[in-house]
Amino acid sequence: MEKNPDIEVTGVDLCADMLDKLLEKHQDKPLTTVCMDYFQYDLGYGKWDAVVHTNR
Repeated sequence: MEKNPDIEVTGVDLCADMLDKLLEKHQDKPLTTVCMDYFQYDLGYGKWDAVVHTNR
């Protein structure tokens, strides 16, 4: 986000607690969170520049 301050980030997770932690950690960033299975989330076509999956 430091390299691109206008970046839009959407966090998708089944666990609302994890999304809350994301929002808490990055309170100063423009984040959108979606509580659902990302396999079911409509990623659309050509909507995203990058999609990142993590196992933390």
